Amino acid sequence: RLSEGFTLRPYAALKLEYGRVSKIREKSGEIKLEVKQNQYFSVRPEIGAELGFKHYFGMKALRTTLGVAYENELGRVANGKNKARVVDTTADWFNIRGEKEDRKGNVKVDLNVGVDNTRVGVTANVGYDTKGENLRGGLGLRVIF
Repeated sequence: RLSEGFTLRPYAALKLEYGRVSKIREKSGEIKLEVKQNQYFSVRPEIGAELGFKHYFGMKALRTTLGVAYENELGRVANGKNKARVVDTTADWFNIRGEKEDRKGNVKVDLNVGVDNTRVGVTANVGYDTKGENLRGGLGLRVIF
């Protein structure tokens, strides 16, 4: 808590993911392919901070939050060891080249603005990711029972 209305909240997170690519076997076409199933692990640590502001107008409150975070992929998701072969031939399995390994981290910036009273609240949020240059937004409704 920085003052009566401002708060600063640093945080760290670890996002873990296990994924699996299922077996694919084409049934039509000139060159039918069969792809073996494969699995991958994703490990993404994230570190960031949120600066929040809250101001009361009688029974209503205005809340704004500005968040900045950095995350980086540590797993080898892009370097898949997928194997494929041509169906109905004696051809051996060959390696499918994965995406180019991208070791650049991602910086995320988020802005949330909301108004609520003791029962109902509305929030609007917008965010930006440097990796992929993604812009995202949303609206939220908060109801307290």
